[in-house]
Amino acid sequence: MLETASWVVPTAYSLRALKRARGTSQQKLLESRIVRGVEMLYDRICPEGGWNAGNGVVYGVPLAPQPHATAVALLALLGEPFNDCIPASLNGLERRAESILAPWSLSWTILALDAFRRPTRL
Repeated sequence: MLETASWVVPTAYSLRALKRARGTSQQKLLESRIVRGVEMLYDRICPEGGWNAGNGVVYGVPLAPQPHATAVALLALLGEPFNDCIPASLNGLERRAESILAPWSLSWTILALDAFRRPTRL
């Protein structure tokens, strides 16, 4: 869309809100926005799985996923059809979980791992 930004975290938050609003009078518009949000998140995934703030590759250079963005994106995709991106992202998040120092990132990581029934023995 013109004059918009496609950052991962705000898109994931919006996607969660749109999913909670299902059943309203604007159902057709709501569903189309959900589809676009899901497509956008999958378009921004890093090559190794997971997400950072924006694109997964910039000027041909793959970017590293960040725990907070990955966890929030995964939570937004909860309930969507499963694909290879999800396990790769969860595996990466699981590997990094014990070394996360920021309480904000660690909290979102624990929520995401738990939502996907992954161990959270941190």
